Amino acid sequence: MTTQVGKKLDQMIDGMREELIQITSELVAFKTVNPPGENYEFCARYILNKLNEIGMETSIINVEEKELLQRAPHGKGLPRPNVVGKLPGCQNSPILHFNGHYDVVPPGDGWDTSPFEPVLKGEKLYGRGSSDMKSGIAAIMVAIKAVQNCGIPLKGGIEVSFCADEETGGIAGAKYLIDNKLVHADYVIVAENAGPEIIKFAHKGVVWVEITVKGQACHGGMPFLGVNAFEKMVDIFHEIKTLEKDFPSISVDYPTQYEQLRHPTMTIGGLVSAGVGTNVVPGKCTMTIDRRLVPGESIKEVLTAIKNCIRKVQERDNSFGCEINATLLAEPAATPQDSFLCKKLHESIKERLNCEPKYIMTGGFLDMRHFVNDLGVPTVSYGPGLMKVAHKVNEYVIVEDIVKTSKVMADLIVRLLADA
Repeated sequence: MTTQVGKKLDQMIDGMREELIQITSELVAFKTVNPPGENYEFCARYILNKLNEIGMETSIINVEEKELLQRAPHGKGLPRPNVVGKLPGCQNSPILHFNGHYDVVPPGDGWDTSPFEPVLKGEKLYGRGSSDMKSGIAAIMVAIKAVQNCGIPLKGGIEVSFCADEETGGIAGAKYLIDNKLVHADYVIVAENAGPEIIKFAHKGVVWVEITVKGQACHGGMPFLGVNAFEKMVDIFHEIKTLEKDFPSISVDYPTQYEQLRHPTMTIGGLVSAGVGTNVVPGKCTMTIDRRLVPGESIKEVLTAIKNCIRKVQERDNSFGCEINATLLAEPAATPQDSFLCKKLHESIKERLNCEPKYIMTGGFLDMRHFVNDLGVPTVSYGPGLMKVAHKVNEYVIVEDIVKTSKVMADLIVRLLADA
């Protein structure tokens, strides 16, 4: 990568600043809320058209109807379209694959602006999905377009996938494409939010479980005739809570945004439901657990530990029934910091932004794991947006961060493919 080429790319992308804002805004305006997965088809078609405009060969890959219930049980039978594209005229290898997801979490209440009517206030663009991660999709598109507009010949190929359902595990999104051998890559960049100076080279895994206690409903005036499922769930809660005492001794020596992220974490009761009325002893109670795993931990061992806690409670009190259902299992993933991909991305950030990149393991779980664990390809997460505002009300992205990230992505394309 020569200084002249780098400056040419920078100038090109600076001139496309308004286009970055426009694409991000138009993507945010699609209410692609997951669950259940609304408006996916409209957003996918928009993305397809944008990729066609920059000369990519594209297609929309829908999850087959016979697999919808299995891969998207939360999806109410709605379609799961995934957009894939490749730049023609390049050699087959090496291939740099850019990935992103267009689904967003529900907006929630308390917004100062309408979550799906993007608003630009100074340098901040507000709207659900602005950081997580529709600005990342825009940055990818503009980076590829800039390389083409600058007439830089590539020896390798560029491939993209913009997918459904990342927010619920990516089983109907990136994993569906990989399982069906529709991704061809030597390197992968997942454009999740972090910021233009941060490389997320690793992420945690997760075990989501739903626990259901079955007691005996009865009249609230005669509770002694029933079995209070909620009270039994409280006993289970306290037993599972004891697992946290071991967390400080389980850690990885990875850089993280917060010291606590080097250890496992657990959120108990993200969703809780019980009973049918104030004057009815609850005969059923359901509670969820979100247990985050650091690399090196075993999903099987984590599940066993939770089940053993339930067993202990039932050994003390056999008056109730209990079921446990694992709703999502995701392995941790990591690409070594000294990998070729990390080194080249490091060079791009340092050259384009004049700073030393920061490497972190994120506490979230990403589609990155599908590319690392299932496809076996070096993969890192790099994109605009701020982790601290993702999934929150008044989500926003800093416009300059989209510009900077797009510059780095364009630089990386040249380092990996033009200089290959």
